[in-house]
Amino acid sequence: MQPLSAAQRALLDPPILEIAEAGVRLSALEYRELEKRRETFARRMNVLHQEYDLLITPQLATAAFAANHEVPPQSGMKRWWEWSPYTYPFNLTQQPAAAMPCGFTADGLPVAIQLVGARFHDAAVLRAARAYEQTHPIVLPKSPPQ
Repeated sequence: MQPLSAAQRALLDPPILEIAEAGVRLSALEYRELEKRRETFARRMNVLHQEYDLLITPQLATAAFAANHEVPPQSGMKRWWEWSPYTYPFNLTQQPAAAMPCGFTADGLPVAIQLVGARFHDAAVLRAARAYEQTHPIVLPKSPPQ
């Protein structure tokens, strides 16, 4: 953030800018403490993957919502991580993940699962995603009568 001009900062989405500005205010010691927590979580995931090849989770904690909203309107949520608790942790741990469509809500909105592998095991995630795709082809919901 610090090297960006005021004009460049004005181009950022306000929620991203707000989060980034909070990070700029961290001291080196505060930042290092957060890094240690991230590293601890990554080590715990490495231990999990010593026994399990893949972790399967929902991809999102909510159905799709209108574009240009950080959170679902009228949800009471404040930040994106409240509706995506199953995705961002694996960005922190640098683990490969693939989202696979697995069905639809009653309103016809897509729902997905997420396949997460051990760090650097991208090929295993891609093989599992392909196997799932081959055995569970997407069947689109019937359109409502016009």
